[in-house]
Amino acid sequence: MDILDIGIIGASTRGRGLAEAAALAGLNVNLVELNKETLDRGIRKIGEEMDHLIEKWGLTDSEKKAAMARIKGITSLEDLEKKCQMVIVTVREDLDLNKDIFARLDAHMSPATILVTHSAILSVTEIATATQRPDKVAGITFLPPVVRVQLGEVVRGLKTSQETYETVTMFINDRLGKTAVEVAEAPGYISIRMLVNMINEAMYLVMEGIASIEDIDTSMKLGFDMKRGPFEIADKVGLDMVLVWTKYMYKEAGYRYNAPCPLLLKLVRANNLGKKTGEGFYKYDESGKIIGVGALSQMKKWSYNV
Repeated sequence: MDILDIGIIGASTRGRGLAEAAALAGLNVNLVELNKETLDRGIRKIGEEMDHLIEKWGLTDSEKKAAMARIKGITSLEDLEKKCQMVIVTVREDLDLNKDIFARLDAHMSPATILVTHSAILSVTEIATATQRPDKVAGITFLPPVVRVQLGEVVRGLKTSQETYETVTMFINDRLGKTAVEVAEAPGYISIRMLVNMINEAMYLVMEGIASIEDIDTSMKLGFDMKRGPFEIADKVGLDMVLVWTKYMYKEAGYRYNAPCPLLLKLVRANNLGKKTGEGFYKYDESGKIIGVGALSQMKKWSYNV
């Protein structure tokens, strides 16, 4: 099956990143977001990200206009075009919500449509039970920003067919121009599993007084040739999302993972979620540039009772 038209459910960071990458690759995109304000903001953010690509990466104005014209905003699942060969669900990491959406998509879309979850932690096999087409359900995971990250993980559920796996892999390799890797169904898969453990351990290093936020980031960047340190990555991804991932992985296999660091809980409860709120481990200006360390770095004593 050739993928020419796709649906994307959710216009937050992951959804709009996928919509941008797909539209720039020449695909027609139905971007579904039930909240009109969130949908409009998501499409506006896609345009702003493309402006950044014009400034930094050589995208042209005409390429931006053509890509934006390929994105159709929709506020109802029932308005999603049935001709879409694939629908990717990027809503929050809530099993019941995802199963409800997959059941509705199963009833609405063509029997040939492949349904894909972009969850980093939920079970593809369990989500597929909400449909009558478990053989056409799979998972993919991209780290943000999708348009620039070259890796996509493909996850098979228990009943995912070989044809579905090959089509999703082709979509990543050939349509998006990235590299797909096959991953067994397990909490966090590859990228999120390694990322969450690194970020969580870095936070424990700070809490135990071993090193500062800035020095840990510097050590990882210079010592391991990383573009960003763990705290910069956490701020970029969003600390609320990091907390969801960490809690889930600890719940699913706690004997192998640390509990979420209390510092993470403290920041999320303060709504200091990283770049998107202007402060996390670092402080940011309106353009998203780091302008200093966050309030957390000024604390001298830590408590597990946060």
